[in-house]
Amino acid sequence: MKPVKTISSREFQHRFGQMSSRLKPGESIMVTKHGQALGTFTKAYKPRKMPDFMANLEKLGYSVEAGEKIIKKICELS
Repeated sequence: MKPVKTISSREFQHRFGQMSSRLKPGESIMVTKHGQALGTFTKAYKPRKMPDFMANLEKLGYSVEAGEKIIKKICELS
């Protein structure tokens, strides 16, 4: 586990834009006030778009019923 970077609350307020753009998704910064931990800022991951499984199966020539059976089988396995 990487050590968390620390920054004072005052510096964090002034450099928020710069700090947030430099962080990678999932990376954190510990915000301190008078040397005491105040909180942690963690850059969020970008949400991923879920694929449209039914549309993809239909493109491959499967019927809706066959697609539902395939998806149901996959859900049973997980």
